[in-house]
Amino acid sequence: MQDIPAASERLATVLRASGLPSLNSLARRLGLKRSENLYQIRRGYYGISEELARRIHNLYPQFSVTWLVLGIGEERPEALSLTYDTTVRILPLYFSLRKLKEQPAFPDRIIQLTDGLCPSARYAALTDSHECGTIETILLLCDREGEPDEELGKYRICGSITCHL
Repeated sequence: MQDIPAASERLATVLRASGLPSLNSLARRLGLKRSENLYQIRRGYYGISEELARRIHNLYPQFSVTWLVLGIGEERPEALSLTYDTTVRILPLYFSLRKLKEQPAFPDRIIQLTDGLCPSARYAALTDSHECGTIETILLLCDREGEPDEELGKYRICGSITCHL
């Protein structure tokens, strides 16, 4: 039987993989208001919550939510040796293609992605596909050089991220 690493060990692994110097900087990167929760996990007082695990997984996808929360499954250690592009792009996110076409004054959300994922992306929109279960896809969109597309207006898809639900 495999030893399950304690939450404090899993958090230490995340911190090392992030390349950040401290739990304070990791907390800021994760969008936490306070770093005290991370220090409590490091001291062994708390485990890693599902919400915190999802935040970590969104920034560092080499760590599965299951591994972060429970310590079981794979953390995908082969991905730890990869060099990550730390250039972050902030894109406006619209919850539908229709909203993207209309371009309201404010987007529904803002998302952060690494620049290497789709360097020409300027906007992101959500769309659903209902084939074998629900598939939620974030479409990264950029300005189109040619004729406008009927469904997307003046935008074209330059890349996508798919989440199977």
